[in-house]
Amino acid sequence: MFSIYSRKIFLAGAAVLAATTGLMVSAPAQSAPLDENIATSYTTLGTVINWQTAGTNPPISSGTLGPFDRACAIVEGKPSTKGDVMTRSVYVLDEGNGDADTVVLHIYTRTDTITSSGGVTSDVETIVPHRQVVLSLTSQAGAACYMAANDTSVFAGTSANNQASIIDKKTFVESSIQSYVAANNGPVTQITAANEGIVFVTFGTGSIAGFAEFNNQSEYLAAGQNFNFTVLAGTENATTF
Repeated sequence: MFSIYSRKIFLAGAAVLAATTGLMVSAPAQSAPLDENIATSYTTLGTVINWQTAGTNPPISSGTLGPFDRACAIVEGKPSTKGDVMTRSVYVLDEGNGDADTVVLHIYTRTDTITSSGGVTSDVETIVPHRQVVLSLTSQAGAACYMAANDTSVFAGTSANNQASIIDKKTFVESSIQSYVAANNGPVTQITAANEGIVFVTFGTGSIAGFAEFNNQSEYLAAGQNFNFTVLAGTENATTF
């Protein structure tokens, strides 16, 4: 059994200098996120994922996602806020169990209605199915999963495939990529995304490892060889299990 936690880091506003006037001008204070101090954890239990939210009153709310053949990666999208409601997508990669020749991206909509009264914060949270996308990847028992996302797409792959999938967040259309390095035809070995939305997909290992780089609009930027890493600095990647 494995657990992951959504953690948030907030930076305080800083004063800036107005160079043209020589005056000190304070940057506008940014209001705290609506879900500040609220954390949701996801725990895989084989064919289902349990979620729990803490930091509210009642102190714990919970639910279950699934069923899956074998959920192997999960990542949350960025939230949008309107009034006292936060909405975001939750993406779960299901690689099957090696028997069914399918890999599926499950997309959920998470909604948090957050209110505060008398210093007590409550969160009415729901996570409901939104869509399923059957990917052009093949399953294999025990394969490692890789997934990351930027503002426009979800990138997904497994160690059983020498290609990765790019799923458009709006249209849900899938496109496939393989190593751009002719000498490399290895399986996917890493997918990682920087906070700015730059995504690297790595194929193979060692001196013939190849990679492909994409920008936040999921447009191809560059490719190369012999580029191994665990994760990029400052990343927002899926947790895999």
